[in-house]
Amino acid sequence: MQHYQTKEPGRAIPSQYSYDKIQDQLRHALDLLSKGKTGEALRLYRKILNSDPDNLHALFNAGIIHHSGEDLSQAVACYRKVLDQEPTNFQALHHMANALKDLGHTNEAIMTYTAALELDNAHADTHYNLAITLHQEGRFEEAAERYQKAIDSDQSHFPAHYNKGVLFYEMECFVEAAQCYRNGLTIQPDEPDCLYNLGLTLTKLGHLAEAVNCHELCIRLNPDDPELHNTLGSLYKQQTRLEEAEACYRKAISLRPDYGIAHTNLAIVLHTLDRTEEAILSYQNAIDHGHDQESAKYMLSALKGESRTSAPQLYITKLFDNYAENFEQTLTEKLGYEVPRLLKELFDDLVPPEVKLGHGIDLGCGTGLAGLHFKERVSRFTGVDLSGGMIKKAEEKKIYDSLHRADITEHLNSSPECFDLFIATDVFIYLGEIRPLFTAIAKRASDHALMLFSVELGEGNADYTLQKSGRYCYSPDYLQRLARDTGFKVLALREARLRKEKGEWLRGLLIAMGKTPGPTGSDQL
Repeated sequence: MQHYQTKEPGRAIPSQYSYDKIQDQLRHALDLLSKGKTGEALRLYRKILNSDPDNLHALFNAGIIHHSGEDLSQAVACYRKVLDQEPTNFQALHHMANALKDLGHTNEAIMTYTAALELDNAHADTHYNLAITLHQEGRFEEAAERYQKAIDSDQSHFPAHYNKGVLFYEMECFVEAAQCYRNGLTIQPDEPDCLYNLGLTLTKLGHLAEAVNCHELCIRLNPDDPELHNTLGSLYKQQTRLEEAEACYRKAISLRPDYGIAHTNLAIVLHTLDRTEEAILSYQNAIDHGHDQESAKYMLSALKGESRTSAPQLYITKLFDNYAENFEQTLTEKLGYEVPRLLKELFDDLVPPEVKLGHGIDLGCGTGLAGLHFKERVSRFTGVDLSGGMIKKAEEKKIYDSLHRADITEHLNSSPECFDLFIATDVFIYLGEIRPLFTAIAKRASDHALMLFSVELGEGNADYTLQKSGRYCYSPDYLQRLARDTGFKVLALREARLRKEKGEWLRGLLIAMGKTPGPTGSDQL
């Protein structure tokens, strides 16, 4: 911090101290400060203030020392005494605002910064510190304006460029955030945090190759940072560069053996590469190191062929939160996914085009891929999903009249609404035992409600089977029993290619069921 000096004060010095003696002490105190001897300097300033309580030099510099020693209340008291004598003292206002901010007295800090800027509106650090305060208060638009004023006052103000990037990232203005980080890197080209954040931002924008370049440069600057290796591994995984991803995760683990998320990520890559035994070991390591244990235990069950009645909610939530950003592009462009369109064709074969159903609900709505196909065939439309990331993407499409982040069975059991259409595309594959869901649907179904859904087709006799993929497949007999027991009948059934996995088409069923007037259905699959 800088230290305050002014012209000699034009006022009387107490009789017991000569003017020259006080000046000698002030010079000696400054010399002590320059040598880092803050304790001795503070004692000397206190001695001066005992004799001359209004000495501006001693008050201000004592405030600086208190501030640097985190005695913030004393620092504010000293700055206030300076301002009592000189209300327009810019330095005292600036530093008092900093101390007030550090004390958590946010509103007074903002007012004090503003008062300082009325005296010097070109002071970059004051604009910057005010921006930080507004940013922390969630006043994003005002903060962005102040960051820019700091930059306008000093184009080389790296922290203003950097934190403006952080602000825009939090506002999900990723193009603007990336530009801020790039501007910062023109000032400090090898600043690792700025490079790292630019990489994260480019990832959000889908610019994976550029993001990889940023993280590779970060690693050259910080080769022993396990987090950087883990993040680069995740980027390689998104690019399906699985061997390189594996190497990154192993490097992260070698640097930090208890790095649970790296063990999990390594397990996922090994699983994808069909190296089952190694994947099992890595999932076990993730459990041993306390990372996402329920999900890891679930995947261990899948790989070992063990029975589980359902996937953990946390597993589903994390899975789809992580997929949300690139979910649609991956499904439709890379995996040939057309289940929503195929289910809509099934619906159109059953319901004349002039008929519009009342209230529809999209169970596990995701980003709204299915909703886009059905929104014109219902008067009201509700979407429900466990993933907040998916809900956010669905909101952007403005398909649904209402969206709910919830477990679909719990939502139906607590809802007072009745529905005329239920759709569930690739949802049951994460649920396992779906009898409770069918029971909940039956309670909320109108007299002639329709239900359309897709499932992966099982080959054995089990009602449902947890596959190595971590998804469930179902037997037709089980679905028939559920229909009969919950008052539905099968109206249509089609085999379909659901999507590609490792270059092969997954077999599945598209099913339409209708609510029957009586307690059971009668059609056979």
